[in-house]
Amino acid sequence: MNAWELSCSELTGSRVCLRPFDINRDVERFFEICKSEENVRYYGLLPMETVEEAESFLKDYAKGIETGTSIHWAIIDVKSGLLIGNAGIFSINKEHRRASSYCILDKSFWGNGLSADAMNLLFNYIFSKSPLNRIQAHIDKRNQRTIRSIKGLGFIFEGVLRDYEFDRGEFISEEVYSITRQDWIRRKHLLFQHDYDLTKYSWQIYNIDGIDNIWTYNSETRKYCLLSDEDAIKWIDAPDPNMLINVSEFSVNDHRVISFLNCLRETGIPYEVHWDITYACNSSCKHCYNPGAQNGLRVKLGCNEVSFDECKEMLYAFREMGVFRIVFSGGEPTIHPHFIDLVKLARELGFQVVLYTNGLALDNELIESISEMGLTSIGISVYGATPETHDYISGIKGSFLRTINTISQFSKRGVHTVMKFVLLHANFNEIDKMRKLGLEYASDYYMNFVFYPAMDGSFQAFNQMLRMTDLVALALNPSADVYYENKSQKYCRYEQGREYVCGRPILSLYINPEGSIFPCIAIPVSAGKWRDFFTLNQCLTRKKEECCNIINYWRQLRFKDVPECGKHNYCKLCYSVCPGDSLIISGNEKNPSINHCRIAIGRYIAMKWIEYGHTADEWALFSEDSKSVMDFIGELGISNKEYMIDGIH
Repeated sequence: MNAWELSCSELTGSRVCLRPFDINRDVERFFEICKSEENVRYYGLLPMETVEEAESFLKDYAKGIETGTSIHWAIIDVKSGLLIGNAGIFSINKEHRRASSYCILDKSFWGNGLSADAMNLLFNYIFSKSPLNRIQAHIDKRNQRTIRSIKGLGFIFEGVLRDYEFDRGEFISEEVYSITRQDWIRRKHLLFQHDYDLTKYSWQIYNIDGIDNIWTYNSETRKYCLLSDEDAIKWIDAPDPNMLINVSEFSVNDHRVISFLNCLRETGIPYEVHWDITYACNSSCKHCYNPGAQNGLRVKLGCNEVSFDECKEMLYAFREMGVFRIVFSGGEPTIHPHFIDLVKLARELGFQVVLYTNGLALDNELIESISEMGLTSIGISVYGATPETHDYISGIKGSFLRTINTISQFSKRGVHTVMKFVLLHANFNEIDKMRKLGLEYASDYYMNFVFYPAMDGSFQAFNQMLRMTDLVALALNPSADVYYENKSQKYCRYEQGREYVCGRPILSLYINPEGSIFPCIAIPVSAGKWRDFFTLNQCLTRKKEECCNIINYWRQLRFKDVPECGKHNYCKLCYSVCPGDSLIISGNEKNPSINHCRIAIGRYIAMKWIEYGHTADEWALFSEDSKSVMDFIGELGISNKEYMIDGIH
């Protein structure tokens, strides 16, 4: 199947539905509509005189569908079941991705907005299921009823074709209107069209089991809210924060939030897109996973990054397909030439926006602009508690003080900031100081203990990763997230009976700067490029059964597919599991998740170390090749291979 294999599918709305014509069933009624002068006078048609003429038209419609030059639907009134008109597209131009549209409605049904309902169904289908980018309409200048209707649909007036056609003995001027994919999606979602200040709100429309839902997030209260049924319909028509006053808000860990996200997961809707918008960066971090970062070739990348116009089109597509959250990252996203424009558009479309940055390119003016956009969170990378350590890892002298200043400036403006720490061999001894730094300057902090090789397959950065002795030392530190008694991290998914290997409560996608689509940032298996519309449509579908095989395969991996999980004593202290980690490091996603196994083993050794009567201070005296330590792990039943993890130590 390719992107141009559009079918005349049945499209169902609340008041009308569009279905394929059935010549035998529909010809008589079609003739009744088309023999009326009032119904056809503005469409360049003469009233039909015979049923045979109507039958010939319907046969031509069928040929148009077969040849891919046109698609025609019968419009059915849901209440009565009566055929009340027809609508479709014609003059389909695949090269330029455009077509013309029309809608003819029986005069008995004029004035009720049914033609607009029908065209809404048609355009939703066309713009979500085909690569068509532009729909145009030539309308008889005298046909003011249709002109009002099409303006209401968001069509833009482009000009007048004077004396364009000769019909019924006179020259007819036609007005030209058009709508593009971006116009259509903007019309449905853009927040600046509404009467209220929605800066602090993010929202998305979901239909689950036939019920409309509006999922909202308030960046000030940092809580979620759910509107359903009639309230949801009211919000779609005119978003109004006053509607949320008496509606319960939920924190991110509330069971109702988790329940709703699980429902979305089951539908297959991607909730989050992590988007690296550029490879370019103003740091030289020693542990960077971006391709080319470790071998000096990064400067040669970027020649095929998606353009600004393409970036905008991607945002419209993400919105239309149900994505709620966009994470802008890189490279360094803030040095992208259109960074502010992209963030602004994402917020105007209603996305929840998270920014990952090193903060080095942000002056006070940019900080002020970003602070006014209602971002959910800004995660800023910090690599140590001292200038010496941070600057060594970032490769930029003076970067520590500049980064801390950026965090401080955002915090003063009330923006939620997160210090993102990556634990490395060079900084793990500063973990307590880093924690205090996060508490002092940011709203929150996050310690990342998992280390990935570069996306281009380079393992050079592994020289920076935590040694196993470092991990054990951290697991013996009560303030560390991986402390062996920390129950919040003692959640082996296998032990808890979870079915899927990836336990994230949401579905996500990763998009690289060239527009390639991946199941996750940790899974280097491309499902295709967004420029291939059909691939994009499959990756971003709201229907699980239509999703592409690559995406579905990774989403459906189960613990039963990973035979080693749960087979070892240290599995009970598993920090997490990631099949992408397994694929990157071992070449097989069904192998043990090496990075996570290392953490589990480190926590298990720490637990046993204390059980055997030792202290954390004593552990600090040993080195990895210490015979005493090796004898100890041997007593625990941990092999040298497991301890060293195939040389990754």
